Amino acid sequence: MRILIMLRNRVYADYIGYHMKKLANEVKIVNKGQEVLPLLVSQHWDIAILGVSSFYNSLEILDLYNKHYKEKAQISGEEIPKKTKIYILSTFQDKGYMTNAILLGAAGYFRIPQKTNEFIDHIIRNDL
Repeated sequence: MRILIMLRNRVYADYIGYHMKKLANEVKIVNKGQEVLPLLVSQHWDIAILGVSSFYNSLEILDLYNKHYKEKAQISGEEIPKKTKIYILSTFQDKGYMTNAILLGAAGYFRIPQKTNEFIDHIIRNDL
């Protein structure tokens, strides 16, 4: 299992990464949104954990990821399945933001720091 993590707060990224490393084959933590999108579309990741970065927020990354696969499908003439399950972690408690995340195809939305351990438990139960 390969997990990609991009959170602005390195403490939370390292905390989540530490727990995921015990359960996954590879965990990569990046700090910048402009780093995560090329990794998402050029390599296979089982799970991506996205938050807000200084360059992109998680919804922008999710939207660009979806557009990438839509363009690939138009070029090939057939639907190309997305392989990465994307979770959004955010400090925002905005229902509109949460709804948009789900509409864009996020596998889940968790508020940090309050729901960090709930998120880790969810990954362990449902994805590993």
